[in-house]
Amino acid sequence: MLREHPEARQTAPNQITSPQGVTVTVADEHACDPGNFCLSQHQNYKGTYVDFWNCGDYQLTDWGMQDRVTSVRNNQTAGTYAWLGNYEDGHWITLYKSDAPDEVPHLGKDSDKGDAVHLC
Repeated sequence: MLREHPEARQTAPNQITSPQGVTVTVADEHACDPGNFCLSQHQNYKGTYVDFWNCGDYQLTDWGMQDRVTSVRNNQTAGTYAWLGNYEDGHWITLYKSDAPDEVPHLGKDSDKGDAVHLC
């Protein structure tokens, strides 16, 4: 992943952090830090996860999570908006949207479909 993001720095043996406001971690379990929006590969916040802490639009393919999201935590500042979408048949489909705080341990039929997030 560091090859794709030369601006990122390895911040732990299993983690990289980018100045764009993204941390990618490979681990078994995940706790979403206050102020972050977090995506996890498996249900109940397990597996590879990505934390976003800056407002903006992010393509999940850039962070190795396209079509791999199963659980989400919106732990941003109360009232801050988060959206997860899938681009399908020429248009965006909403998989998840909420105001913080919120969490979904399993997206059900919408698991493994995410392409992008919009925060704030």
